[in-house]
Amino acid sequence: MSALFDRHDCFAEKASVPSRLAWGDPLQCPDPHVTVIMPVYRRPDYFAKALASVLQQDYPETYEVVVVDNNQETDSPNQAVVAQMADPRVFYYRNAENLGMYQNWNRGIELARAPFVTFCHDDDLLLPGALRILMQLAPVAGRACILSAFHTIDEKDRITGTTLQHKPHLGFLQPRKLVRYTRLGQYLGNVSCGDGCLYHRQSLLDAGGYDSAFYPAADYALHVAYAHFYGAWINPEPTACYRVADNESSQVYEAFPDAMKKIHLEMAGRRGEPSRLLTRFIEALHANNRNMTRRAWGGDNKSGQSMSPCDKFLVGAARRLNAFNYYSFGRRPSV
Repeated sequence: MSALFDRHDCFAEKASVPSRLAWGDPLQCPDPHVTVIMPVYRRPDYFAKALASVLQQDYPETYEVVVVDNNQETDSPNQAVVAQMADPRVFYYRNAENLGMYQNWNRGIELARAPFVTFCHDDDLLLPGALRILMQLAPVAGRACILSAFHTIDEKDRITGTTLQHKPHLGFLQPRKLVRYTRLGQYLGNVSCGDGCLYHRQSLLDAGGYDSAFYPAADYALHVAYAHFYGAWINPEPTACYRVADNESSQVYEAFPDAMKKIHLEMAGRRGEPSRLLTRFIEALHANNRNMTRRAWGGDNKSGQSMSPCDKFLVGAARRLNAFNYYSFGRRPSV
């Protein structure tokens, strides 16, 4: 079992399984500045929308799109979507076997050629201007990652919510353009699944990639480890749309709270025996996350479980304290 802060080479686990380039010529897109990784499986209708949102970006420099298909069948409908759009920036790879979700994400990192990467999963969307916004912030980030806010959408592309939209309650508090992903913020949860975020590719490789041992919260685990080794920023401006629909997350939502608690315990134990207050806080977060995941993906069973007054107080106080991280006094700073 992997530990959160071990640099375990997750890329090696499926290194023997080839990914064959079935469409595209890298010579037609030399020296990309950023790679958009698109892990796909069997959702061609959603994928067509996702790919269109990526190709319609207004980023003025060269970027590539690496599509990695976990459907090993030669007649995969995803290849037909790529061929129909016929864009030289797109490279379609088909895995020789299904690698699993997180290993497919890792394969996209390996196949990317640009120094920076972002993700757009096959049922999600990049918002207009996403790449331009991220690459403008890249010089500040360096090897750190930029985790962006996002809209949630339903099956019909209707926006149902927006994350990280903190607004000042007093005139002298101004929202920051970039916010540190602090340890408290990490305890409070994952900021993004990777859509519309920006990562330094070499940092992802050095960190070891997505670790399936933390399924189904391996993206959360990677963000915490990445922040520890290289730092992480939060961009409160939405850059993507995350679809809350019938996908893998909706099928395993009940496992998320336990996976997140595992991450919290490893965070707490890194500096020795955690305090009684921190241990109690982790239990409160576990109760809160059970309610949140059920409300998001529970279908007809969204009532959740009641939280104790102490749990509600601890989580609420932590959220209020963390919210101050999003603001500064006086004029709005660049960072």
